[in-house]
Amino acid sequence: MGLSIQCFGLAGLLIAAHFSTQPQKWSTKTKFTQAYYYAIFSSALSFTTLLSVVLHGLGVIRKYYAKQTKWDTNQRALFRQSISLTLYLLIGSVIFARIEGWAFLDALFWAEFTLLTIGLGGEFTTKTTLGRTLLLPYAILGMVLVALLVISVRKLMKGGRLHFTNQLTERYLKQLRETLTRDGGPVYPMSNEYTFNLIRRIGPKAEKRCSRIALSISVTATLIILLGGAAIFEIAEADQGWTYGTSCYFAYISLLTIGYGDYVPTSEAGKSFFVVWSLLAVPILTIVI
Repeated sequence: MGLSIQCFGLAGLLIAAHFSTQPQKWSTKTKFTQAYYYAIFSSALSFTTLLSVVLHGLGVIRKYYAKQTKWDTNQRALFRQSISLTLYLLIGSVIFARIEGWAFLDALFWAEFTLLTIGLGGEFTTKTTLGRTLLLPYAILGMVLVALLVISVRKLMKGGRLHFTNQLTERYLKQLRETLTRDGGPVYPMSNEYTFNLIRRIGPKAEKRCSRIALSISVTATLIILLGGAAIFEIAEADQGWTYGTSCYFAYISLLTIGYGDYVPTSEAGKSFFVVWSLLAVPILTIVI
């Protein structure tokens, strides 16, 4: 109930903010701030969370899931590390914004590409002695937090893959039993060498199929993140004259954490989207690799 109120309340505030200014008073220079775009991303995330909760509830009703699900060690670790990294980003943004004289959301943009080792540069680089001194411990600890988060996600994915492999194995065993059984009686005795070899091949067969599915999902997710992100960057950075090819170039050098710094988002929409996009894209690509 609380999540529903949050979702629709935030969406209502966004709509009110969007239409509070009369369109005829807008000019070509009228732009929304980063806070507005962060609110959009927060609203989308809230609705996604609400949808997952609803789907889980339907799964419980249809008895696909247990009524009470307990978190395992990896899930609890992932939750703690996600909260820790978020707080670390916010606290660092507050400190460096004060030291370097940046706006808070610009400092958050800087902290994001710093901890993910993308290193975009541009106008946001530490210039004060204190800022450069604090950068070393801040970056090292932040990269450790990011690495721990990636490891936890990888463990969860490994557990999910093992669970899916076991389900496939059970399905293949069921199909094999149906194949070896005719009119209620076994076609071959279970001690038969041929039957035994069939059973032995079920495990590797399930693992191979699971590997193919995992590879397909990984490639699809990477392409969606790369091509979809590039499309949004092209729109957000239209004032800089970014083409789709330029946006793709920026997206993949960011995904690979190369970060030449020759292209840097400067628009309010581009910087805010980069923070959300890179938080999802870079760890996912790291896990895939």
